[in-house]
Amino acid sequence: ENAKMRGLLSVPSSSSQFSNSDNSSASLVIGACSPANRKDVEFWAKLAYGEDQFVDILSSTSSPIAKLAREYEQKENEMTTALYRDWIFERCELSAVSALGHPASAGVHFMPVTRIGYDIVKHLARRTREMETMEENA
Repeated sequence: ENAKMRGLLSVPSSSSQFSNSDNSSASLVIGACSPANRKDVEFWAKLAYGEDQFVDILSSTSSPIAKLAREYEQKENEMTTALYRDWIFERCELSAVSALGHPASAGVHFMPVTRIGYDIVKHLARRTREMETMEENA
């Protein structure tokens, strides 16, 4: 319960196929960034790959991270502010589903770096709690 209060979305780990020597389930909390724009994507690339590789990765036309940075820039320029915010939220929601769907996942920890990122993660946490409440009351 305390984990949920910190924005950590969790799933039961009993279904995990991984276990440690004391026969309890081993599990991962998967980190996910919630970028709000191209600069956020570049920031995470720099954190994940370091200063040296970061420049090469972003300058590559085939790099998934460079493609993602360009996609964020393109969407921000093409969409209205409200539609772009919804698009960012959807990306965050898809990251959560992907992380929670991993067989060893015990949850996802979001790492927003901007005010918009924090707002989106708060919105996702509220929606998740609402869905949990609906399931409990069904």
